[in-house]
Amino acid sequence: MPGKLLRVFLRAGCKVQSSTKAAQFSLDPQRRGVGTEAAGMATLVKKIIHTAKAPAAVGPYSQAVLVDRTMYIAGQIGMDPSSGQLVPGGVKEQTKQALKNMGEILKAAYCDYGNVVKTTVLMADMKDFDDVNEIYKQFFKGDFPARAAYQVAALPKGARVEIEAVAISGPLCDAQRDTKGNL
Repeated sequence: MPGKLLRVFLRAGCKVQSSTKAAQFSLDPQRRGVGTEAAGMATLVKKIIHTAKAPAAVGPYSQAVLVDRTMYIAGQIGMDPSSGQLVPGGVKEQTKQALKNMGEILKAAYCDYGNVVKTTVLMADMKDFDDVNEIYKQFFKGDFPARAAYQVAALPKGARVEIEAVAISGPLCDAQRDTKGNL
């Protein structure tokens, strides 16, 4: 079975990273029933998400990576994708542009802000917290994603704010609560 599985994944255009023990066990026909297959682990597909409508990465990383239905979106700063420069106007404008950039990446993966389940907000100055929140709540409505916010010593290109996210691809529905507030 592992040999057949490998052929299926290669035909589907998947890259196999055979350097890991799990991959070696699961793909070696001589080790049938050993490793990931015996442990009940399935091979997941990883897809790089990229769009020209958001700024290109300023380092060796991807705009986003989709693994199964979970998308990890790299931190977005308030950079105009056409000029490669930070937008003028301070932290509010940079926050708005960072979230627009995130929205374009979400669209490239057929998602929107409603698919985001966790964000991390990095700020050059915690005094900007209220201004960032004012813009943030214009993009995320209703049930907000989980979030962490930190002040950091510096951000790329001198940005005032950077926002990264985790999103779930595909349809999501909210759990219904009973009359006692339980899920």
